Amino acid sequence: MTTLIVFDLDGTVVDSEAAAAAAFAEAFRERGGIGEPPVESFLAMAGTPFEQICLALGLPVGMPAAFRQASRRRLHLVRTFPGMAELVETLVQRGVLTAILTGKDRPRTVETLGRLHLDHLFAQVVTPDDPPAGKPSGDGVRWLRRSLGANRVVMVGDSPVDIRAGAAGGAHTVACLWGAGSPTALAAAGPDHIVATPAALSDFLLEFVTPRHSPEVPTQSVRMIA
Repeated sequence: MTTLIVFDLDGTVVDSEAAAAAAFAEAFRERGGIGEPPVESFLAMAGTPFEQICLALGLPVGMPAAFRQASRRRLHLVRTFPGMAELVETLVQRGVLTAILTGKDRPRTVETLGRLHLDHLFAQVVTPDDPPAGKPSGDGVRWLRRSLGANRVVMVGDSPVDIRAGAAGGAHTVACLWGAGSPTALAAAGPDHIVATPAALSDFLLEFVTPRHSPEVPTQSVRMIA
């Protein structure tokens, strides 16, 4: 059986929240936004393609380009969450397929992965610039499953759109509590599992992919792993 673990990028693998919030506020003001930048609303939609966020929040014209430029100037502030690179590397060493499904555009995704020396760890990367519809559609998960020939898929993310995309694509879903998504919103999205720390995620995934001890993920209740 071939297992594929699909990771969201920002808020799950990498810590970019402070840099993204500052870039968003800068772009909002630069493009003539009125009042305070709606940073919290922006963060609550993490994982959604940025153009969709702009439409949903009624943001000023030109925000996508301005935001991406401001984000690039802050790329040096982005860090990998402790333990995440080691987890993915261990999964790869055990023959597990890994991939990224992100709401970030492809150029910044590639730049981020390269700068943090994570690019070699993922067999595929899907962004809003690619053919599958962006999250919360399940198209990206289904495309990755077919492309990589996986029999079962786990979707790991920190936002409700990650959980909805994973469920729509037929994946087991794991919600992470160290990103931008609130625990209440994540629980409401109905994940199969909720994990509080990268160490807890590592424990769950390494058990899940071990053939002799692969647990069935419950479909009617959520397990919280501290």
